[in-house]
Amino acid sequence: EPGTFTMGQVGVAEPVHQVTFNSGFYLGKHEVTQAQYEAVMTGNDASLSATPSHYGGNYDRPVENVSWDDVQVFLARLNDQEADNLPTGWAYDLPTEAQWEFPTRSGTSTSYTVGNDINSTFANYDMNIGETTKVGDYPANPWGFYDMQGNIREWIDDWYSVYTNTSLFNPTGPSTGTEKILRGGSFGSTAVWLRSSNRHKAPSTYKSSHIGFRVALRKKFTPVTSVTTTIKDYPEIIIYFTVIEEVELIMRVRGPSLEIPGNTPDTTLTIYDDFYTEIASNNNWSSGSSTTQLQELNLAPSYSTESAEIVTLQPGDYEIEATKSGDSDEIINLEIFSTDVNVFDKISSLKIDTCYKAETKFFNISHEDSNLSQFLTIDYTDENQTPATLFTNSPLLFDENSPIGSLVGNIVSYGGLNFNQN
Repeated sequence: EPGTFTMGQVGVAEPVHQVTFNSGFYLGKHEVTQAQYEAVMTGNDASLSATPSHYGGNYDRPVENVSWDDVQVFLARLNDQEADNLPTGWAYDLPTEAQWEFPTRSGTSTSYTVGNDINSTFANYDMNIGETTKVGDYPANPWGFYDMQGNIREWIDDWYSVYTNTSLFNPTGPSTGTEKILRGGSFGSTAVWLRSSNRHKAPSTYKSSHIGFRVALRKKFTPVTSVTTTIKDYPEIIIYFTVIEEVELIMRVRGPSLEIPGNTPDTTLTIYDDFYTEIASNNNWSSGSSTTQLQELNLAPSYSTESAEIVTLQPGDYEIEATKSGDSDEIINLEIFSTDVNVFDKISSLKIDTCYKAETKFFNISHEDSNLSQFLTIDYTDENQTPATLFTNSPLLFDENSPIGSLVGNIVSYGGLNFNQN
């Protein structure tokens, strides 16, 4: 269920910060067993063993000796096998770090669910037994989850990063990193590693007989595009596209410092149809203010939000404008998602336009669907107001190192200017 809790612990995982879930998710009450893993992974085309466990042949024990990368193959196969049984927009995944700690704490604020001390009555740890045990052998926590502390460490979806003291809404961690997070401690861990807030990390390729996972079921969203710009006095992002078939889009605008909470005063989002008739507008993008449907969401990995604008668009041409008023350098970000995995079959001719007025500092375009390269174009003007158009199949980054910035990615074509990959 949605809720708020205090994440972290003084002296263990700092800074302590507040996390809010605006929408619910499901989490497996047990770690994935050897039997469950074998059932999903038998016949996989990644040449991975369906029976990888060091303590194999014990089908009611947790599967272990699997890497984070291996788990991604398992999840892809599980989602494919269960596709007909899943609600639209939902998918099996690893829990985020916050989605793991929230049910682990289960309303408690102590070091462990059972208090500030723990013993072998409550968990398999510190080599008391010396190997994994059957899932559910130890008492469940107050919310009905088993083995959140001990038995095996569990892979988390997030890349590792240091905490900040900012209150977060549906956090999903950074979009890139070098190590994935592990939580919970194992049968060989000392008690300190079992604390509800304790964090561990390892490369995504790492395997150990002490590491397994449990599965979450949560909403998944397809990123369409993300645009960020900083322009002195009045930043503006305009996106044009054609809707071929009715599609539901989720739009988020973020303002000062791109803070994760949705409160961005003086930020405006407006959607126009092909007759330039305003069909939706949010003149103060903050929680609770919306002229269309304001819905709380848990977005895809790498994205977090307090609230988002949802619109269902019929076939036609559309223009989306996001603006931010201010007296100094202002940052504005516009992100578009869809609950429809076939979104790129339903929109076309996506064009992103931003004007470089006065001081140019940062302009970023990113996408995660290769089909976007078929129609992504970028129109902009440099400091001399010279127009140019770019066509790309890779994310682009403009920074403040030159009047038009440096480009990261492969430029397929260009208009009027020469660019080299940097």
